[in-house]
Amino acid sequence: MPPTFAGPHHCLGTARRVSDEVFAEIREAAARQGGALTLQQIEAVKTAYDQAAPQRFNAIQCIFNICMCATATEPVPMAFDETDLVAKFLCAHTSGIAWAVFENRFERPDRAWIGQFYRALARFVVQRFDPGFPLRAIAVYIEAGTQKGQALTVGELVQSAQGREAVHECLLRIMAEPITPQIAAELCAAVEAAEVPPGAPKPAMTIDEAERFLTLLRHAKLVRTLTMTTGRDDGAEDDLDLIEDVRNLAFRDLS
Repeated sequence: MPPTFAGPHHCLGTARRVSDEVFAEIREAAARQGGALTLQQIEAVKTAYDQAAPQRFNAIQCIFNICMCATATEPVPMAFDETDLVAKFLCAHTSGIAWAVFENRFERPDRAWIGQFYRALARFVVQRFDPGFPLRAIAVYIEAGTQKGQALTVGELVQSAQGREAVHECLLRIMAEPITPQIAAELCAAVEAAEVPPGAPKPAMTIDEAERFLTLLRHAKLVRTLTMTTGRDDGAEDDLDLIEDVRNLAFRDLS
């Protein structure tokens, strides 16, 4: 691909592409109606166009990646990453458990480290337990993005009813399998093998930590795992108040 440069021409191109799609839908609808549309029929065309958003998502994602890569000061291999999306869902609903399991590693919570851990965990969970999770997460994202547009926050995305259901289904799949030393070792290996961006902290995990983490996931309904707070616009987790919620559980015999 020829080199591109930053500028609003990317947005202009996107606007042109969208307007072309919209007017193509209107022309086709008008042709089916003999060349004229009533206001009610135009509204029906709009409804059908909005409902077809999932089918257009790949094209929209491609536009987004092109725009982000063109405006980035450093190379961006993938501006939209489904692994990162899955990690957001998992982190939002289980990070209280992670803080309890890993709290001895840090004098104070390290959000960057936890973020990289959840990216590694997301890849492991999708490969080992729930290959359908990315599709469910993207479906939730499309629905929320269609409704909220640019105003969508991470908190609103992961706290939605559909978001909670997506995570719940994943946890059920994890709970369906017994915790074994082999699974714990596989999780450790996945975390240790995770590639991180330059300058990002490298996550690590011991077998004991992996077994404890998986055990707590199986007992997630016993703790308050939804860690998002409605007052945070950036979607960052406010986990400090959750450590006490799970500390006793984390070091209790749950076998």
